Amino acid sequence: MQRSSRVIFAIITFSIVLSLAAGCGGSPSASPNTSNHKITANRHVQSNGKGNTARHAIKPPKPYSAPPAKLPSGNASAGARVYSTSCESCHARGGTGTGNGPRLAKPSNVMASFKTQAALAQFIAHNMPANNPGILKAKNAADVAAYVWRLAGGK
Repeated sequence: MQRSSRVIFAIITFSIVLSLAAGCGGSPSASPNTSNHKITANRHVQSNGKGNTARHAIKPPKPYSAPPAKLPSGNASAGARVYSTSCESCHARGGTGTGNGPRLAKPSNVMASFKTQAALAQFIAHNMPANNPGILKAKNAADVAAYVWRLAGGK
């Protein structure tokens, strides 16, 4: 009786694996290099193997309001206030870093990575806060950049 239980278990397991492989559009013997999917020029192209293809547009990422080309100069004191509400949850008080955000205070890679406070401001304006990129107004992004630049050892 014990041997037949093992055989039934093996058959059920094999059936489940086979069903999962078929449900994914593949087969157990299909190799990863034989995919009928490819991405070209922002379009998803799928071939049915008979020369017919279907094209589907790829949706662009969530839009955000881009900052002006040249951001205003920042104020570190004002930046400290914005930082405490928008950045501190990931980068910690004083920029010491957390598991969710890198260290910004000296010693850090901020100055080596961005070279200028203006480049840092552009990065912040486009990418921060990470949970809602581009939400900061240009002036706030410039202020936060001034504050972070000061934390990192800049003037």
